[in-house]
Parts: sequence; structure tokens; C-alpha cells
Amino acid sequence: MQVLANGLALGAIYALVASCLLLIFGILEIPDFALGGRIMVGGYAGYFVAESLGLHYWIAVVAAALAAGLLGVVSELAVYRWLRNTPRPLLSGFIGALVLLTATQITVQLLFTADFRKLPSPYESQILDFAGIRMTEQRLLAGVVALVLIAALHAYLRGTRGGRAMRATLEDRRGAEIVGISPAKTALIAMLLGSCMAGVAGALLGPMYLVYPTMGDAILIKGLIVIVLAGMRSSLGAISAALLLGIAESFGASYLSLGFADAYAFIFLIIALMVRPNGLFTKSVLVR
Repeated sequence: MQVLANGLALGAIYALVASCLLLIFGILEIPDFALGGRIMVGGYAGYFVAESLGLHYWIAVVAAALAAGLLGVVSELAVYRWLRNTPRPLLSGFIGALVLLTATQITVQLLFTADFRKLPSPYESQILDFAGIRMTEQRLLAGVVALVLIAALHAYLRGTRGGRAMRATLEDRRGAEIVGISPAKTALIAMLLGSCMAGVAGALLGPMYLVYPTMGDAILIKGLIVIVLAGMRSSLGAISAALLLGIAESFGASYLSLGFADAYAFIFLIIALMVRPNGLFTKSVLVR
């Protein structure tokens, strides 16, 4: 039960990152690998607000969301919007996202060095004990906040006019444009929402896994694995796949070897794709 609880908390963070990737890819049709850089920027923003300014952790979380959201908006206006109009937008976007990620990491390293920093949190030292399951408040908080943000995103997509415009764009981009939905505005909102949630993820991970220039790489890879497991466009499937992945990593680290913790995600992916090549949560299609 202890290992299961740790896996679920970790899986919730993976689900949050995967939801950001799905949202941005679905609207912009660009694999946004630069999201890892915005996770890292969120971690650094939270660290400086909490450590240097001495403000409360929740203010640091808000600052992380704002910093990552601002970087996401700048990336969309300055880079992605232009790349979507090239002859091969998917390939151009892929290359552009990698360049953005590298540029963000190099810039942060030049400004703040590559030293590891710990984002201070009042919840990291508090241990909860429930029926023999022990967990820090920070880990539990990270999982709960991640799930709340995912639920809020789904509520926005289903219950607001802007959210319905996004869903229409996801279903049929050309049809949405015909009925008056602005692709540029929808893309900007999607990038803002996805980037803000990525910044929050960075602030949630900062107290547990430290803050450094490449901190977003590992969590980004796990988010991409979740999307492949879920079948690319299944948001609810992504949540289920993320929780399964978190559980698999937790059990592997506890009962096999902690040193191979990052490898278990790839092993799980290979096994899952051998059984369900189209993804765990996609319907099989008969091709004649």
C-alpha cells in the first residue's frame, strides 16, 4: 500500500504534464518538447520567490505559473506561430521546439549556473501517517494539486465558450475556422493554459527533486511516454496511463532496483505496445 500510494502521487504529476502536452499538440499540432524548459522555469521562479524574497510557498507556485505562462506566450507568438505557416509545420515545429528547449536551458545555466537548488516548502518536512502509509505532505499535495488542475482543465474545456472553441478546433480545425473560431487566439490560450500548468508542475517538483537547468527533461519524457501509451489523443486515457506508469515505476524502484527507476517507464512502454500497438486506451480499427 505504501508503494502504491507513492506511485499514484507520482502518476498524478505525469498526468498533469501529459495533459499539457496533449492540449498544446492538439491545438498547435506541434510536439512541444520545449515544455520541459517551462517546467524548469517554473521551478526557478518558485525558488527565487520563496528563497530570495522569502514569500510563502503558495505565492511561489503562482509566480511559477505566471513565469512559465509568459514564456509560453512568447514562444507561441515569436516561434510557433511562424513555424505553423511553413511548408512542413510538424517537422519545423519539432526542430523549433528542441531549439527552444536547448536555448532555455543554456540561458538559465548562464544566468544562474548549474547548481542544484531546493525550493523551500513548509510541507516537505511534515510526514503524514494513515493506516501505516507514510508520505510527506508535499508529495500528497503535489498529487492532489495535479489532479485538481486536470479536473479544472476538463471543466474549462466542457463548460466555457473558450473551452468549447478549443474542443471544436481539436475535432476539426478547418470546420472551426469556418464558423468563426480564431485559430491564432485558440492557440495562444492553449499555450498559456498548458504553460501555466507546466510551471505549477515545476513548483510542485522543486521541493522533492531539486531545481536545476535540465530538471524538466525527465518529467517531459515521462509525459511523452504517457501520451504514447494512451493513444495520442485520449485525455482520460492519458490520466489512466500516467497512474499506471507511476505505479509501475514505484513498484520497480521498491522491489527491483532504485538505480533503474527511469528505465522502468521504457520497459513498461515496450511491453504495453507489444500488447496494444495502438495504445492502451484506443479502440482497435479493422483495416480491409
